[in-house]
Amino acid sequence: MKYRYNLSKNPRIFILFTAAALLPLAGFSLVLAAGPVFGVIAGVAGLLFAYPLIKYAIAAVQSYIHIHDDGLTVHMPDGDILRFSWEEISHSGTVVFPDGRERAFVYAEHKDQFIEIAPLYKDYQHFLKEMKERTAFSAHKAEDASDMKDFLSRLLENDQI
Repeated sequence: MKYRYNLSKNPRIFILFTAAALLPLAGFSLVLAAGPVFGVIAGVAGLLFAYPLIKYAIAAVQSYIHIHDDGLTVHMPDGDILRFSWEEISHSGTVVFPDGRERAFVYAEHKDQFIEIAPLYKDYQHFLKEMKERTAFSAHKAEDASDMKDFLSRLLENDQI
């Protein structure tokens, strides 16, 4: 099953699109206030800042997770494609951090590769259910870890997974 990015779960994407649209408009509007040369320069600068914002937002919206018979494939916002076969996945689960953020994780120990999955995908709970059925899934609370990498390194050091 494919789990696609859910725009309604992340309103910051809309803010990002709005900011990206307003940057060049603000620059080009300076044509009236500061003259045509400065306005065009500011507008082009706004376009240069807006382009990577729009590119990132579109890539984030196009990212998805695909669970299939052979394993898990994740199409990341940065364009990377991560593949995990079910046999490669040594650890998976959820972590709740002290600030209340919940994240799912998948870790392949022999490849030393992990992915952190925010609950920003459609049918996130169904995704977790599928992972529980196919992997050694566990739920954790990160009492003193600041991020997923820190949490996983502490857990693996203590061999508590």
